[in-house]
Amino acid sequence: MLINVRGGNVDAVADELARQPGMGTVLLTTGRYDIVAWVAKHDSKELFRFIRDTLGSILHLASAEILPCLVDVKSTWAVLTGRRQFIVGRWQRPANLDPIDLALIRELEVNPKITSLQPAGRIGLSSSTYTQETWETSRRGHCNRGAAVESPSQQY
Repeated sequence: MLINVRGGNVDAVADELARQPGMGTVLLTTGRYDIVAWVAKHDSKELFRFIRDTLGSILHLASAEILPCLVDVKSTWAVLTGRRQFIVGRWQRPANLDPIDLALIRELEVNPKITSLQPAGRIGLSSSTYTQETWETSRRGHCNRGAAVESPSQQY
């Protein structure tokens, strides 16, 4: 998202954006836009609700240009998507991750502070099983503080 702010309230708008679930990056910039932000949502309906309800309610936010990503050609951060992981411009297959691990990490990438009830239901687990699986996935080093950080078995 490319964001302009009214009245020099850049810090207040940036802080509010940073508190939103799924907000991955908030950068203060110079030039045509005041803020560049990256947010992850599960689908276009969730993105629409975020734009309408959240962005629309942030005081001093003058305008936001939304740029939905169609194809990720190169990224320099680690994000697990589907069955592949993108690290510093190279696709790697995740090591030792089963479908539940992948689903857990995808949920945590979008919202690392979410309570266990919502994602557990989406994945098809009980809340207690979700909590146990999340702890185990974290213990094995596949996620840390809710951010997916898979360590590839082969170094490059």
